[in-house]
Amino acid sequence: MKRLLFTCGLMAMTCPAFADNNFDWSGPYVGVQGNLDNSTLQITDLVTATGSNSAFSAGADMGYNFTSDNFVYGAEIDANFITGSQIDVTAKDTYRAQPGWYGTARGRVGFSSNNVLFYGTGGLAFGDMGVQNITTASRVGPALQFGWVVGTGVEVAVTPKFSLKAELLHIDLSQQEYSFQDNVARIGINLHF
Repeated sequence: MKRLLFTCGLMAMTCPAFADNNFDWSGPYVGVQGNLDNSTLQITDLVTATGSNSAFSAGADMGYNFTSDNFVYGAEIDANFITGSQIDVTAKDTYRAQPGWYGTARGRVGFSSNNVLFYGTGGLAFGDMGVQNITTASRVGPALQFGWVVGTGVEVAVTPKFSLKAELLHIDLSQQEYSFQDNVARIGINLHF
């Protein structure tokens, strides 16, 4: 992820003709992203057991920014789909998480310097983690789960309409029956209107 942040900074410096201008971050935008998800499932069933797995996911986002001088704030929603992720954990019984999709609805607050935006973000997370007790062949928890997300990111405008972003997010979709957390390293591209 450090390489991603370094790359975004390098892009800002290697586009001097555009970097010297103040990019207008205000208004709507849409985009796509790719993610590396590192997920952890923890079960307490007489004993506590933990398993983890890394997988790739991809999705889309849309949002709106407001600006006041160099202060940028707004909201963003995204949806992402995961393939090939499976976490097995054995406590008293054996449990399996097979995440299918997740999304977030977040506020973003940051500071812009010319065409570079640094921001923090946080809000609501939701999705289907597909947790099952495979010993008893029963689902654990609801199909749609809610939790929270917090993170940080940097976005670099490379043209008057397009920007590249790199984000680190921590998502918690834990239920009473289990703890499910996901650390997301994300890169994406946004089109601004």
